[in-house]
Amino acid sequence: MVLVLHKRTGATILEVPGESLAGARLPQAALHGAALPGADLRGIDLRYADLCRMLLSGADLRGAELSGRTSAIRTCAALTSGAPILPTRG
Repeated sequence: MVLVLHKRTGATILEVPGESLAGARLPQAALHGAALPGADLRGIDLRYADLCRMLLSGADLRGAELSGRTSAIRTCAALTSGAPILPTRG
């Protein structure tokens, strides 16, 4: 089980079965404020998910499906803490 925690409170935002989030299918997931620095998110499906204020610095997003939130990603300044995040599909 993978627990996705809030970056400030440490509260559990989401529980995902498995050992990794790589390849997970989480379309429309509510992940506002989640902390996943350095996480293996290769191939994750986050179409239309709430990614605002997430901490994803150093996360591997190769092949991630981020369609539907490209503009939101650009407007959420705290999302990457400076690391570039670019959708590869969609």
